[in-house]
Parts: sequence; C-alpha cells; structure tokens
Amino acid sequence: MFNQVRLELFPSLRVAGLISLPCLASLGLTLLADIPFFIALTLFVIHLIVTYRCIRLFGLLNTPSSVSIIELRNNEVYLEDNQGNRFNAKLISKGFIFPSFSLLSFECKKEPTESEFSHSKIKNRFMGKPRRHLFICSYNALNSNEYRRLRVWFKFS
Repeated sequence: MFNQVRLELFPSLRVAGLISLPCLASLGLTLLADIPFFIALTLFVIHLIVTYRCIRLFGLLNTPSSVSIIELRNNEVYLEDNQGNRFNAKLISKGFIFPSFSLLSFECKKEPTESEFSHSKIKNRFMGKPRRHLFICSYNALNSNEYRRLRVWFKFS
C-alpha cells in the first residue's frame, strides 16, 4: 500500500509566519525581562539571527540545506535538499505528527555520487551523522494526499 510516496515541498509565506509567531513572542519576553541593556541587546541580536535562519530553512526553503523532497520507497525514506543531495534517512522518534502539521527529525546518511566513490576513504572522523528537520503542513506540501500517506506511514510503522 505504501510502496512509493513522493512529497515535494514548496516555499510558503504562511509557514514562515507560523514559525515567526513563537519566535517573536519569545523575543518580546526577552526584551521585557529585567536584565542589563547590553545582555538584552545581545540576546535580541542572537534571537533575530536564529529566527531569520529558521524562517529561511523551514518556511521559505531557500537555503542550500533545505529539504525539498521526501520520498518513501520500499520502506526506506529518502530526503533531497535544494542542492540535489540525496540522503537515506531514518526518522528520529522525537517528532510530532498531527493531521494539521508534522515536525519531523531525521538522522541522515548521504548517498554517494559516482564522483564521491573515489574519495570515500577520506572522511572526517569527528563528524556525526547529519540531521535534517522538517516542518510540513498543508501550506507547504504540494500534494495533500501524498502528505496524508506519508503521515500515516510515519505514525504506524
């Protein structure tokens, strides 16, 4: 039944707005806190940078590492980012899957291309497995039926 699912994600201003709401609320709490001005200003700048990065990564999908395609083939999950890199992914159990939205985390292993087979012996020993995080809802999923099938598979497999 779930042999093949291909869900394409697209940029959405609504998702960017949804992501920015809790960020702006916590920013307001930071500014209202009774702390010295320099520390508040530093936290404000750091918070703006993190909020901007999250909006670009999850809402607007315009960073090179933003995931644009989720594919499920033969009980294997594959992610593809904007650079065209494909990752064999495994869902981390710390995700939220609801009918209205899903917040998913994956542990990924990059699939080597033909040119990378010759360089496969040179690896950084200190690099762990990369993780990819996704925020998926009806606003940024191209096909709602594929999104529903993917949600059911993640929830019950």
